[in-house]
Amino acid sequence: MDPLGSETAYARQLQQGFRHLRFSAALEAQYQDELAMRMRPRVLWLAAVALVVWLGFSAFDAWRIDASDFDPLRQLTYDRLRELRLGVGGVIVGVILGTLRLPARSLRPLLTGLGVAMAFGTAASVYAYKALGVTEEASVLVVMMVALFLPLGLQLRTQIVVGVFFVVCVVAIGLQAAQPLVAEAMLRAAAVLTIALAVLAAGAYWGEYLQREQFLYRNDAQWLAMRDGLTGLHNRRMFTHQLDQAVRQAQREQRPLALVLIDLDHFKPYNDAHGHPAGDEVLRRLARVFERFATRPLDMAARLGGEEFALLLYDSTASHARASAQAVVHAVRQLALPHGASPVAAVVTISAGGALLQLGDTPHALYGRADDLLYQAKHSGRDRCCFEGAPEVGRTAVTPAPGPGGAAVSGT
Repeated sequence: MDPLGSETAYARQLQQGFRHLRFSAALEAQYQDELAMRMRPRVLWLAAVALVVWLGFSAFDAWRIDASDFDPLRQLTYDRLRELRLGVGGVIVGVILGTLRLPARSLRPLLTGLGVAMAFGTAASVYAYKALGVTEEASVLVVMMVALFLPLGLQLRTQIVVGVFFVVCVVAIGLQAAQPLVAEAMLRAAAVLTIALAVLAAGAYWGEYLQREQFLYRNDAQWLAMRDGLTGLHNRRMFTHQLDQAVRQAQREQRPLALVLIDLDHFKPYNDAHGHPAGDEVLRRLARVFERFATRPLDMAARLGGEEFALLLYDSTASHARASAQAVVHAVRQLALPHGASPVAAVVTISAGGALLQLGDTPHALYGRADDLLYQAKHSGRDRCCFEGAPEVGRTAVTPAPGPGGAAVSGT
């Protein structure tokens, strides 16, 4: 059962499930793009907090650690700690600068690098404190592990890999420690971190699952708000919005704009004769045809309601728009969908009316002229296109016009 009651790709993905936290290729790319677009402020926030905390620990070290009476071994450890503070601080600054300048797609590697640097730096700092005999809280290791699983945009797999790296660092540092008590303390901390890693990974899995689920629900609702549920074309609401925007942009940029209104010929008799399910299938088949003629970014194919459709062709010259309108009429006839109740033809046909944007036009004026031409096409025999400034093009022989692919088409 479709959980959303729709047939969108989002609803199908919900029905199929995604227990491995992966969508189909197209939806996964969209999901990752959305995450990447929201990552920049999150990474900047995290890196800024990390820098403040790291600098704070550096200042705290200088205040509470007196190295004046250190033996050579402890002095070497203290020098390495200061180098570590400087190195990790440099990485954090690099992440901040990279986040400000690099594209969104590069933020995940930056965030992963920040996690690796902070994990190693925290593990090495805790070891240095223990080796120097300085009071420290081992719980800072657990806090660092929690930070690795913050919902900042990293995939769960990456978070687990960085978490495992963190545990391995603590174990490796503990095994090479010269003092047995320090080694024992580091290994105990590694055991606690392993438990924390398992718990946090389970929580992060369900967190990402719910986030992905909300992505599907949200985008399905948005898609349905903009699209016609039967054909998948844009609906009247989106068409009205796009028409207004396209008219404004075309007049501002002085670019041509064409509007073609389309009506299926004798569609009610078709439904009466063949049944509404067959009528719905015809609408879907024709929608795929109309989509082929609206492939540029500002073009639009829309279903206005019932058997009424529209094509909005931006930056389309008069000759191209006229040829496209003729080609649409011809392409529908070429589908050869039987229509036993049509007085026009034995197959499903359409009538179309096309108009070009004129200086000072409003969206309403452009639509009105196209509608008048559609009316003219319907009342002069149907199965034809009437285009502004051109003679009627119908089933009679006409001069072939180039279709979208460059092939000649005849008016039908």
